[in-house]
Amino acid sequence: EKEKSKTKWRVMEYCYESNSLMSEWFLRKGHNATCMGLPDWDLRTESAARAVVRSAQQALEAGEHILLWAALPCTPWSSWQYVNANISPQSAAKIEKARQESIQMLRLFLWVLRTVLRIGGQRVVAAFEWPRGAIGWQLDVCKELIEMLPITCRFDGCRYGLVSEQGYIKKPWRVQTSRIELEEPLSQ
Repeated sequence: EKEKSKTKWRVMEYCYESNSLMSEWFLRKGHNATCMGLPDWDLRTESAARAVVRSAQQALEAGEHILLWAALPCTPWSSWQYVNANISPQSAAKIEKARQESIQMLRLFLWVLRTVLRIGGQRVVAAFEWPRGAIGWQLDVCKELIEMLPITCRFDGCRYGLVSEQGYIKKPWRVQTSRIELEEPLSQ
């Protein structure tokens, strides 16, 4: 127990804004956080993916453990996009472009994930978050991601205090992770 408390963690949030609640929590607990998203990190590019790996490698070399937590934009994979695609040919083309961009981001994340897990081993915990109903979960690239992150956690945002001005928000999430230790706390 004492050894665990000495472990220094760095949460690396892939595709997040700088005001992330998860990063704030890690910082309050005396750990470190890196939020990677626009405008500083364009995760649609190979150069940004390489920069993520370099950042992870530096954290590992400094003796930190890493929680690599990703949540790529999910809008292209909402079931509502079936309706939106039928509005006009322009809408359909815009959705298709967003989906292709998302697939590219997923492929780059898979490369980052493989690389960081290889160099960090057991000092790396990885997770990927999307809404439970996102149709993108059926993509081949997501099936590959699920093979790498085989533990499935399902929960609703209201369970963790997600609220709006009107009250609690159900928001059904799904998280794929590399560690069984996350299954129980996230599957409530």
